[in-house]
Amino acid sequence: MVGASLGLWLGASGAGGLLRSPLGPASGCLTAADQAFVGSAAAFCLRALGRLTEAVSPMQTGLEMRISLEDWTNAAIRASNLSELTLTLGEVGRAVAFGSRASLWPTAAATPSCG
Repeated sequence: MVGASLGLWLGASGAGGLLRSPLGPASGCLTAADQAFVGSAAAFCLRALGRLTEAVSPMQTGLEMRISLEDWTNAAIRASNLSELTLTLGEVGRAVAFGSRASLWPTAAATPSCG
């Protein structure tokens, strides 16, 4: 199931070299956490293939989803990965911004929430 959704995500990300045609967005039957994972997996695969510019979008989407889920530990990991990727692409300002965000969330993860 996740593998099929990863193919859908890669098609939606514009990775036309991997798939002949975009197949649409990630499957709606996945939970938000699973969709965030699939986006991160797509970014990881694109990065491993050397398609760094294309990896930014699904990685950033995965980060935004982790933030919306208030999954601070994984948000920090995603932001750190984005910082590294954007630095590799020469986007120093964005890399510093992602790195700054990554350093804030471990504190949020350690703070118990009321509710």
